[in-house]
Amino acid sequence: MRRSTAIAVRLLLEAVREECPDAFCELHYIVEHVREAHEDEMSLPWPQNATVGVTILELALEWASEHNLASTLIALTVGHTLEYWLKDPEAEEEQRIGPAPIIRVEPMMPDPPRPYKPWRETRQEYLHELTGGGKYLDQVEEEWCDAAKAQGWQVHKTPEKRSRGGGPTLHFRWLAQYQVLGNNLEEIGQAYLDEDQTLTRKPVEDGAIRKAIQTTAVLVGITLRK
Repeated sequence: MRRSTAIAVRLLLEAVREECPDAFCELHYIVEHVREAHEDEMSLPWPQNATVGVTILELALEWASEHNLASTLIALTVGHTLEYWLKDPEAEEEQRIGPAPIIRVEPMMPDPPRPYKPWRETRQEYLHELTGGGKYLDQVEEEWCDAAKAQGWQVHKTPEKRSRGGGPTLHFRWLAQYQVLGNNLEEIGQAYLDEDQTLTRKPVEDGAIRKAIQTTAVLVGITLRK
């Protein structure tokens, strides 16, 4: 599984955990069932306990299919999560999605620019000197890209047009609401407005929500429900 795809699947499962708690909590029942049904095998080393892994994958596939998340990638990640919980009860209690956390790349940044002196220059003059025709920004982007690629990560720069409020997981949350909860586009758009405490969000057209959901579904490898 490519790193970018693995991260997308994890983000979707995190969205399911937040938006669809009842569906996500079913994973706890699956873990309990496996513990009880395979208690004797759990303590055995592989391959003696191989049937446990097979059972987990089958249950993960069944769970994913039941909630309109039928995808080998999702089932594998759910299976890893169930195995993670079986080995680490604390991880289950905290509902961590396993087996490994998402690594945030924090590369070294270039030296900061000189301080702004408002008593002797305008903001426009300072910004013009600061960017140097974009050279400083290019330097920051180049060092960030090099550091990220050195760790094996695919680099996707932040789009020039920022996404509307809701954070980087917004489209994954919309997909979870659509696939798992069965909400329609109008309900998703209304929920987006209702959760805004600042009352600054603008209504989102159904077409924009549909496009976001379709694009995100492709990322995680699932077919949208009809």
